[in-house]
Amino acid sequence: MSLETIINPAGKNHSIKEAVISLFLANPIIKPERFQQLIELDFKDRFQKFETINQVELQVQNPVGGLPTLNQQILSNVGFKFQSFEKGLNVKALQGINERARNFISYHSLDYTRWQSFYSDYLDVIKIVSKFHPELFVTALSLHYIDQFSWISAEPIDLNKLFNKGGNYIPNDFFSSTVNNYSIVTEKYIDGELYVNRLEIKIEHNIRPMITISHNVTQPLKDVVELRELLVSEKFTTILNTSHTHNKEILFDILTFDVKEMIKLKMNTNG
Repeated sequence: MSLETIINPAGKNHSIKEAVISLFLANPIIKPERFQQLIELDFKDRFQKFETINQVELQVQNPVGGLPTLNQQILSNVGFKFQSFEKGLNVKALQGINERARNFISYHSLDYTRWQSFYSDYLDVIKIVSKFHPELFVTALSLHYIDQFSWISAEPIDLNKLFNKGGNYIPNDFFSSTVNNYSIVTEKYIDGELYVNRLEIKIEHNIRPMITISHNVTQPLKDVVELRELLVSEKFTTILNTSHTHNKEILFDILTFDVKEMIKLKMNTNG
């Protein structure tokens, strides 16, 4: 039975469903609604929709001698979101969000082709953001890939068809477990810089079975750096290119040879 009759990757020549680059900020984004000006200016040919973001916050209160109560609070205008569409489908997004524990700006591609084009698009977008809001200070960078495969065989999911047994990241118990939601967080120094890795594998045994691999590489910066200064530094490009290479190394380790051939995963290319 050929692999093409068993699984269907998310992309045409790869398995990437979504790619995300995030910048974590030292301070909240001031007046997120004012970014709407960009939809009529520098972003008029890039994005078709702008909206502010509201969040619902749930709090459990436990009064003495009473029953716990759940309070719901709507936090308005906590961020912004730009969206780009092709044939009615959302293919790109840029969002900035203020949360209680973190503030970040993230760029999402849902029609990923190759690393160089994705990175080039991101640079164009984030330079516009930096020019519009020059007082943004960055504490960390993150590259996040979500790879996905649909299981199209009538037979139950066979993890041995997808994942490499004996690799460095997946324990043998994963292959015999009846619950296949696996996650691991590791830290690794590359050229003297700390990179934090979060790998998650989720197997959904639904009507439409799905295998999702989520891999996030984050590098905390040693010092808070102004975004416009970071963008012109060699360090910025080095961090993201290193993160991209490391993502490929992880996939190369956990996937079988046949799956790597199917999605054209090569270590010596910029795909």
